[in-house]
Amino acid sequence: MSDMNTLHQPLNILLIEDDFLIAQSVQQLLELENMKVHWVNNGMDGLNHLQHFGVDLVLLDIGLPSMNGFEVLRKIRQRNQLPVIVISARDQIRDRLDILQNGGDDYLVKPFDFDELIARIYAVIRRSRPEHQLISESLSYLDLRMDLSTHQAYWKMEMVDFSKKEWLLLESFLSTPYKIFSKSELEEKLYQEDDDIQSNTVEVYIHKLRQKLDKHFIKTIRGIGYKLGDDLSQ
Repeated sequence: MSDMNTLHQPLNILLIEDDFLIAQSVQQLLELENMKVHWVNNGMDGLNHLQHFGVDLVLLDIGLPSMNGFEVLRKIRQRNQLPVIVISARDQIRDRLDILQNGGDDYLVKPFDFDELIARIYAVIRRSRPEHQLISESLSYLDLRMDLSTHQAYWKMEMVDFSKKEWLLLESFLSTPYKIFSKSELEEKLYQEDDDIQSNTVEVYIHKLRQKLDKHFIKTIRGIGYKLGDDLSQ
């Protein structure tokens, strides 16, 4: 049993790796550990993701195309102190020192043991957060933050009121921000609050949320369902 399975919310991991087979296996294994993993295969996409989404930790390959991992790491450090574990085939002491001196929190040589990767992720997270902050009490996406302990929500730093049904829908969306929810799945969420759900209830509350936030905050995926939008300018 992992020693951080007591987290209320899964860790959000950004994996920046250009090797498809490695990325696929790491993503699948981390998700089995109840982590959410977003994978990109180059540094520019990784930096762009960090600008728009909340991330707990970055797994960063050094040998990336166009922009190598050292440059990506420097740009991350120019913005914040987000935990970064570097994964690379380079195994020389000089390489490890360069990583640490450039702001890396840890270094793992390929091929690595998966249990060691998990242990290092938990160790870095523990070092980066005070112990009382390990249990997540908020959800965030773009300009929306939901405080689960106080049941208050903030859109663009201003408090906004949501009904119980609106809150239930948003909590579902923000808990799994990359998931496409079918209408029936969202109806099941609303049954927690009210067993009198009409055929258009989901559409009504999605419309209300768009009015309070942004019309592009929740996207309609025609014939499938709904998901969070990733670009409010469209």
